[in-house]
Amino acid sequence: MKSLLSKNSITIFLLLFFIVNGNLLNAQAKGDYRTKKSGLWTDTSSWETYNGSSWASATKFPTAADKKIIILADTITLQDTTLEIDQLTINGSLYLKQNAALNIKNGSGTDVVNNGYLKLISGTLNFDSSADILNDITGTLNFETAGNLTGNGILINKDSLIIPVNIEFPAGVTFNQVAGITNGKGSLSIKGIMNEKGGDVKLPLTIEKGAVLTMNNEEPINMSDITNNGTVNWDTSDVTFYSGVVFSNNGQLNIYGTGNFYNSGKVAAILNNSTTGKIEKFANVKYTNTYIATNINNYGSIIVHASNFETGGDFHNWHILTIEESSYFETDGTFYAESGEKLSGSGNFTSYGTINIDYDDTLSRHMYFDCEGTLQGNGSLCVQGKANFFGICKIPLTIASSSTIGDFYEDLFKPFINNGTVKMGGDVCHVYDECINNGTIIINYPDYATFGKGANSAKFINNGLIKVTGGFFCTFFVDFPFTNSSTGILEGIGTFRFGNTFINEGSIIAGLKYQGQLGIFNNPFNDSSTTNIGIGKNKNGKTRADNIFVYNNFNTQVAGTLNLYQINNNEVIDTGDYIIVQNYSTFSGTFSTVNKPDNWSVVYTKYNIQVHVGPVSGFTLTKNKEDALIKDQDSKTELFYSVFPNPTQSKIIIQFNSAKSSNYNIQISDVGGNILQTKTVTATAGLNKVDIDVHSYLPGNYIINMISDDKQKRILKFIKQ
Repeated sequence: MKSLLSKNSITIFLLLFFIVNGNLLNAQAKGDYRTKKSGLWTDTSSWETYNGSSWASATKFPTAADKKIIILADTITLQDTTLEIDQLTINGSLYLKQNAALNIKNGSGTDVVNNGYLKLISGTLNFDSSADILNDITGTLNFETAGNLTGNGILINKDSLIIPVNIEFPAGVTFNQVAGITNGKGSLSIKGIMNEKGGDVKLPLTIEKGAVLTMNNEEPINMSDITNNGTVNWDTSDVTFYSGVVFSNNGQLNIYGTGNFYNSGKVAAILNNSTTGKIEKFANVKYTNTYIATNINNYGSIIVHASNFETGGDFHNWHILTIEESSYFETDGTFYAESGEKLSGSGNFTSYGTINIDYDDTLSRHMYFDCEGTLQGNGSLCVQGKANFFGICKIPLTIASSSTIGDFYEDLFKPFINNGTVKMGGDVCHVYDECINNGTIIINYPDYATFGKGANSAKFINNGLIKVTGGFFCTFFVDFPFTNSSTGILEGIGTFRFGNTFINEGSIIAGLKYQGQLGIFNNPFNDSSTTNIGIGKNKNGKTRADNIFVYNNFNTQVAGTLNLYQINNNEVIDTGDYIIVQNYSTFSGTFSTVNKPDNWSVVYTKYNIQVHVGPVSGFTLTKNKEDALIKDQDSKTELFYSVFPNPTQSKIIIQFNSAKSSNYNIQISDVGGNILQTKTVTATAGLNKVDIDVHSYLPGNYIINMISDDKQKRILKFIKQ
């Protein structure tokens, strides 16, 4: 009990201590003034003063020579007088009228605190030697008709700043907008420093030459028109521009943080960077990303330094846009490459929207270009560096010899010329014009590349190398006239399919590694073409046939020439490999082998040509149209399996060779692994066909898994259009 009383006594003592000392701290001091009634400042009857024990009528009006001055719930007017004051608190109203000047002295604490209404009708507020005014959270500061602000000091706004006329804050004044609203029918011109830390600016704001505006706050900021002739530092603030607002940058705009520019209203805001304007995006330790949703017109200079710069509106670039190393420039809207300077730098440019190019543009070889939307306009584009293309190209596109394209899924409406390296796979390119490959096109496992005809004028000319590298799953398919010129090479381990005229004046080469296969299926070869099929070297320097199949081609009577040849007749081809040429229609042309080694055994019939490395015994050649597959009866090797038509709109046919009678479980799944259909078929030894209806499938990519009784697995892929 004694202990409890002791604790209660201590608590009561502390409460009394803070109450008493609080009252002492807030107590009036001798010489303080407060209003007694409304009236003129210079009318002594408007005031009373504290004499040390009570409030008494004043014998003079207060000035800076006195102590605290408080305007209570009264209205005080200053006119035709110049007055020095300090330690003024406004809880009521203070009006400055004609010929009134209120000089604010720099004393201890905040020199003027406005919790009420301070109205400059035609008077002047003058700061003396870094004095400060706080327009607090319930205060209103109104520059009504000819109010003016002069001197050197600090104006802090936390509530309402009303500017009905055009007002200029001089170079010596620092304006800190902490919260609240700066509003009115006028405009505000800053010649000194403005710190926008929160709140709204709902009137036109001009940052004059030599002046600085800093926007630095993690709370949202709302802004009206801004004209920057000086410097704007934008760091970490989210800024929302009112409908139709224009930010005109004629000076320096420095962007440091993760802040965002947003639109508010139906009319998009615009960031205009004039010919004298310079915008620089910097990285700092904590923040790197910036998003600008407004439209941008760049007539000056924009430089992105080791950071991210993302735009969501339309971007018109007339002059300099430099993306430096380790920087990322992303646009979600329409990017207009106008008749200005070209993009420069060694950073990353990504477009998820539309790029409109109206002149012949060449990208720096050090820039990474990622186009995931539409390329259009009246110009052309030459890519010299690394790039990706996923979308639609409606302008002439050239890939320079120094360029490497990582992914290419593009609908081509204009000429496409590749002089570099293009890696493709997994999608369809619709072609409406001419494709010319002078460089290298690579299709890697497990992808495929399909060039679909978008117009009758489409054609493909290969003067370089087209290479498939992953077995039969890797497919290069062209559904319009294709010419493999005298310098052209089709090479690798995979499948080439041509759905239209095929003219081959170059080479078809397989055998770049052990156990590789190269298939050429279902191609209506041109009647007068010369088809050259060559055998190259594997990675260890040996020359191998590595199982080349030319199957189900020549769908009309062919009078052309088919040449099978060894690239270097000084090399020895491994025994046990074979080349098979099998076609359903009559081949009445010329067949020859060039540089044929002694260990090549050739069998040629009306329907088929077989070249077997080593003795021909153990192989059976059949003429049956439905079973025109040659089997190696000793090795039980399955020589062929495919799916067609591919792409398809309604059904697919799976065609495969089985070494023996066996049950096959067929599963069709989407790319997410969801099984859509299961079917079990009984295959006979030889060639088998299975029809599957897929008309109800959604457009996309699908996978076929085939498993036999003896657990042999095969995987095929097809596209549903």
